[in-house]
Formats: sequence, structure tokens, C-alpha cells
Amino acid sequence: MNILLLKKKKTEKEKKIKINESLKKEIDKYIKLRCLKYDDYLFPSNKGGHIGRIQSYRILKEAAETVGVENFGTHSLRKTWGYWSYKTSRYNIGLIMDTFNHSSQKITLRYIGVNQEQKDELYTLVQF
Repeated sequence: MNILLLKKKKTEKEKKIKINESLKKEIDKYIKLRCLKYDDYLFPSNKGGHIGRIQSYRILKEAAETVGVENFGTHSLRKTWGYWSYKTSRYNIGLIMDTFNHSSQKITLRYIGVNQEQKDELYTLVQF
């Protein structure tokens, strides 16, 4: 099993993220294309070492602007992942809430942008 282990700077907590087969294949292709070795950074900096969070944000923001995405922010990818995971998990808000380490479902729903229209859509799925 392929696992990415992250240690959050802010909280010092470790987070394990399973890498699915599709993502693993893309990472492998990227590594081969860039001729990276085992101990190389995936995203090296031109100045040495690796790119930091500010540079990665600049790159992603520029990409978002290029394809016409408005209001791209530092949490956009996290929120998008949360929203689509919520839909894919058949609206398992508890699981998403736990993943984000939020204290309430209300906070998580607001964070991922679930509005009343989407809640109404959920209610129409139930057929008697």
C-alpha cells in the first residue's frame, strides 16, 4: 500500500494519506519524465531544495487564472477535494468532518460550500 505521511507544522500532528493507483501512476510518470531519483524532491526549486508553500500557491494561482478559475485561494484545492469527497461518499459529512478535523458538521458544510440548493437536491434523491 502506498501511503503519504505528512506532519503538520501548525499542530505537529501526523496525517496518513493513501495514494490511489491512478495517482500513483501519474506520480510514476512524472518521476520518469523528470528523471528523478529516490531522494530527489518532486518539486525542486530553481534556488535549490524544494519549492515552498508560497511558490506552490503562485504556480497554482497562475494556472487557475489561465483556465479562467475565479476566486482561487490558499484552501481552494482542499475545499474542492472536500466537496467532491462529500458527494462521492454519498454525503458522509461525518467522514469529511473528521478528515478536516472540524468540530461540527455545520462548519464542514460551510467550508466546502454546500448551500441550501444542494441540500434540497439531496432531499429529492429520496423516493418513497
